[in-house]
Amino acid sequence: MMRRDFKSFKRDTNIEYYVNNLIILIETRDKPYSRILLEGILKLHFKYGNVKKEESVCYNLVGDLVKEDDVNEKTRLWYLYIRELMIDALERFPKSGRLHMLYAYIQHEKLKNKYKALFEMMITEQYKPNMQEQFSIHRYKNIIEEEMIEYDIRTTESKGMDVNIIVHFQNKFVLFQNFIEKAVNYHLDFWRELLEDSPDIQKLQNLGSKITNQVEVTRTQFKVLNEMNPNHIKCLQIYGNFLKDIVNDDQEGQRILEKAEYVDKNAMMSKQFVDNDRLKYGENSNTCIITVSGNYNEMGIIKNCNNEIKRIFGITKSDIIGQNITEIIPKVIANIHDNFMHNYFETSDPKVIGIERIVFPITKAGYIIPCSLMIKILPNLDDGVKLVGFLKDIEAGSTFMKNDFDSEEQVHYLIYGGDGDLVYGISQSCYESFGIPASLIYGKNTTNNDLEISAILPELAAQSIEDLSGTGGVILNIDTTNLHQDYMLGNNHTDNESAYKSEEDEENAEVESDGEGHDGKKMNRYRKAKIRVMLIQNETFHGLNLKVLKFVEVSDNEDLKHEKSNVKEEEEVEQEKGKEKENVLEATNLENRSREESRDRSDIESNVSANSMNEENRQIKESKAVISEKNVPKSIKCLRRAVSLLLLISITIASVELAYRFLQKDAVEEGITAIYTAYNRTDVMVDMIYQVRMLSLLANGVLNPNLTNITEASIRTNLLTLINNLQTIQFNVIKAGINMEARSGVNNSAVLDIYSLFQGNTTQITNSSFNDAMFQLITSASSV
Repeated sequence: MMRRDFKSFKRDTNIEYYVNNLIILIETRDKPYSRILLEGILKLHFKYGNVKKEESVCYNLVGDLVKEDDVNEKTRLWYLYIRELMIDALERFPKSGRLHMLYAYIQHEKLKNKYKALFEMMITEQYKPNMQEQFSIHRYKNIIEEEMIEYDIRTTESKGMDVNIIVHFQNKFVLFQNFIEKAVNYHLDFWRELLEDSPDIQKLQNLGSKITNQVEVTRTQFKVLNEMNPNHIKCLQIYGNFLKDIVNDDQEGQRILEKAEYVDKNAMMSKQFVDNDRLKYGENSNTCIITVSGNYNEMGIIKNCNNEIKRIFGITKSDIIGQNITEIIPKVIANIHDNFMHNYFETSDPKVIGIERIVFPITKAGYIIPCSLMIKILPNLDDGVKLVGFLKDIEAGSTFMKNDFDSEEQVHYLIYGGDGDLVYGISQSCYESFGIPASLIYGKNTTNNDLEISAILPELAAQSIEDLSGTGGVILNIDTTNLHQDYMLGNNHTDNESAYKSEEDEENAEVESDGEGHDGKKMNRYRKAKIRVMLIQNETFHGLNLKVLKFVEVSDNEDLKHEKSNVKEEEEVEQEKGKEKENVLEATNLENRSREESRDRSDIESNVSANSMNEENRQIKESKAVISEKNVPKSIKCLRRAVSLLLLISITIASVELAYRFLQKDAVEEGITAIYTAYNRTDVMVDMIYQVRMLSLLANGVLNPNLTNITEASIRTNLLTLINNLQTIQFNVIKAGINMEARSGVNNSAVLDIYSLFQGNTTQITNSSFNDAMFQLITSASSV
């Protein structure tokens, strides 16, 4: 079979046999026989395989371009050759489970590509594998999962960041937030109904029951979270405010809030001693955690995320789950993002996995926002391969957001590149300061008239990459005065922009429009200005060169700039004179300011529903105030009296039931003891009858005392002991029976037929109770 052309095989079993034998030959190629066969197989492949020299792996093998001394590289080339054969075989037999499993084995064991092996096993599972194949799939998944866990522990043990724990906690925390929101809604419905002139008593009772159950469920979920991480600041703050403002448990709520404040202070004090990754991506950070599927049939689909996605992107969790991750990626990169993921899982070559980098995702309004991103592979294969992205928006006070131009002006971002230097993304500040709308950006423009960088920065083309990347950047002129006319911008694009604005932005816009016409305000955004530009990223993706610009608006007065520079130098000289004193003061102020900012940030960004919860709390308090001002309706008074009466009756019934249960418990224990004693009685009776029989056999000479070491005295002693035990047991059983009859009021005096067996095998039947028969037995045994 090894002498036949590979493409001549008509059955998948033949291909499996051929490949397995080829693997054996590769592993034993140091032997002359195996080496000769391998050379013959290669020549046969060259003869019938239509080999392209530049692209074929077997060309390097035949040409002996890799020295035999390099054993590992030579072995890798042979298995790459087998991979080409398996790809060809799977094209002919796409539903063959045995070939997919063989290919998975080669990818995992020989080429060290665990993710490609997982894909092949996923394909096998679709074609109803047999028992042997199912066992192999299960075994290989366990092996790969153990490797992933070991690798994750090895790479993260120094950072103190466990992806599994963080993701599991975030999932529980999102569920906890949903429970809080549901409980608040129930409280709102209850107070609204209570404010009605004629409230529905039945509806109030149902809402009260729901509130009680939901508060208990929320408390249970909080305990679960507290066991996982007792120092999670957001969790403590949310639950503390919930108890204090909604449940009216001021004491417990205040205690939890004080704990949250204490943890926050300790976190600020120990910030310099804690790992940076733990601070940025841990449970107490404001990080958006997104879980994305890596399965071959769900590549890039968002499976889960936390509520921080609403704060950063303006997208609700329910809207984004089930969508592709490209929904928050600029269109130019989104077009090739799936290729990035497929390439990683095809080669297991990590280029960005585990590396923190600056990215520019897009918000719901279509604007880019600078974020730090770290991607990890979740070491858990219960639902297949999953990637976890830790996405954190870069805060205004961070090093990256601070411009390098010694200016306090707002920082703007712009992505451009490609063949025509198209603009692929802008920050929202570009629209607010210069009127550049997101509707002109590639992927958002419906008129096929995309914005080119030369339309707003005509001087940029003359600048070199070195100048743009240098410290301080270059000064250019930005001109957006012709955008409105060149791109025929009407009022539609401004309407689209306002659809994504927050309520605060709309209120500010209304205040601004009071002093000047609304159209005039829009037109004032199109203007000329001098800006200082710096190139912060210059990368090429699949032949497409993309650049990211960072720029700020500068003043035209250069003298003012020099004056500021001189003042700055004088300040630096003064600072050097009192360096030690100022450092201490600055450190103290920085710590206080950091605490205040952290506390304010935590209050604002604690979760996506924080604002709505505050509004709902306010409504509840107002409802209570209105109720206190109004006279209590008659129906409410009746309801209170009825509730008090029901409470009293419930307490009485519970007390009676409790006393009855104690009595019943004593009766049950006594009954159990009596039953056990009665069963023990049978064992004593058997032993007693045995001793009587032994005494009878000894008296009749059947047993020889000299041979058996059994004496009449020992038998009589044992028999007397058994008789006394039986008598005691019988008295206890009768006592228990009398007590139970007294409690139940039922007299059990049944008459039974008692059979007595005498010597000579004569039988006598008498009618008596069981207790009388037992005493007759005891008396007879005593007489013996």
